[in-house]
Amino acid sequence: MERASFRILGSVEAVRGGDVLNLGPPKQRAFLALLLTRANQTVSRDRLIDSLWEGEPPATAVKALQVFASRLRKALGPDADTLATSGNGYLVRIDEERLDAARFERALASGENALRRQEFSLAESVLGEALSFWRGPALADLEDEPFVHSESGRLEELRLRALEAKLEASLELGRHGEAVAELE
Repeated sequence: MERASFRILGSVEAVRGGDVLNLGPPKQRAFLALLLTRANQTVSRDRLIDSLWEGEPPATAVKALQVFASRLRKALGPDADTLATSGNGYLVRIDEERLDAARFERALASGENALRRQEFSLAESVLGEALSFWRGPALADLEDEPFVHSESGRLEELRLRALEAKLEASLELGRHGEAVAELE
């Protein structure tokens, strides 16, 4: 069975076989998004609570995290093992091929390396692929969540870096018209 892939370069989504899974209400999606931004790393309950409730957690915050995890596992179905409890926290165990942000960052690094080697056609192609992962602002549906601003800002800086590098490659290839059109 095909594994679910996760997207944060736009709205937070889990997709399996072309179907977008229902990840529940915003705070629950924010819980998942926070884990996805730290994929394969345990995030402590305390850090999750601080990040999700900006220092003003409800008395039921620990229970809320348990409920979020349980409901997300149910929503993920066969991919429930992606979300794990680890010590005093949670983590998302995921191969980077299943997370758009990881694929984007890998393609960005590859494109920048090609640009440094003056392989302009390859750089333009790989950077174009990197930019294709974007479906809108990072974590767009969670912009009101406190932790989102720093992570979306970091990802947006990387997106701009990819765009600048792609435009540089296009200009080196003499594709001035295309570069101008993309800038506009």
